[in-house]
Amino acid sequence: MNLKLKFSLLFSLLVSAVLVSSIAIIYFLYAHTRQEDYSNRLWSEAWTVYQDYFKVNNLSPQAKQNVALYPAGYFPNLRVYIVNETGNTVYKEPGAAEDIPASIYFQTVLKQREYSFIYDEREYMAVYFSDVKHVIIAGGTDIVGERRMRKLRFIMGFVTLGGILVTGFVAFFYANQATRPLIEMGERMQNITEKNLKERIDAGSNYAELRLIASNFNDMLNRLEKAFEAQKSFVHHASHELRTPLASM
Repeated sequence: MNLKLKFSLLFSLLVSAVLVSSIAIIYFLYAHTRQEDYSNRLWSEAWTVYQDYFKVNNLSPQAKQNVALYPAGYFPNLRVYIVNETGNTVYKEPGAAEDIPASIYFQTVLKQREYSFIYDEREYMAVYFSDVKHVIIAGGTDIVGERRMRKLRFIMGFVTLGGILVTGFVAFFYANQATRPLIEMGERMQNITEKNLKERIDAGSNYAELRLIASNFNDMLNRLEKAFEAQKSFVHHASHELRTPLASM
């Protein structure tokens, strides 16, 4: 694997990891916000049922504020149950399925006063009203929210794939631009032989690392040139010294 490809892969993997992590965090934060918002709307629905069923007209200021902040609105597949303190269902809306097992929520909601849970692929909010000693459970399927989640998953998947492809292209282009001076320098070095030792590499690159390599290579050429000149001088003098005795014989 050459340096250009290795750099491109490492850079692409790093950016892709950051991109995927960021998108995953955004997705889970949005999913948590959607679930929290839906639970708050179910909570408002439970309070609305409490007012209507038990004929309660006066709510606490805090309850009024929360109901106004999270209006219940329309719930597809809404299911409402009213359970007494013994865990028996005393009312459920027409169309509601079998009773929810009390073991799933009953003891917890009595302690915490409010408890959200998922049962049979539906989200529920159970609220205990101590003044009437009953638990009201409102639940349903957040069809709109789930549709938005599916759309968000598609968009994020498309953005992730597109981001990875663009990152790979940019990384390869940048690596090609960054390594081109090094490749050109290598080609010039390869063309220098013992016959053209006077040639030198241009040390005026914009990159300090390449200037250092070119400078060191030129210094090496200087030493080689001096060594070749010394060798030629030695051969010349040696041949002259040997030619004189041979001529007198």
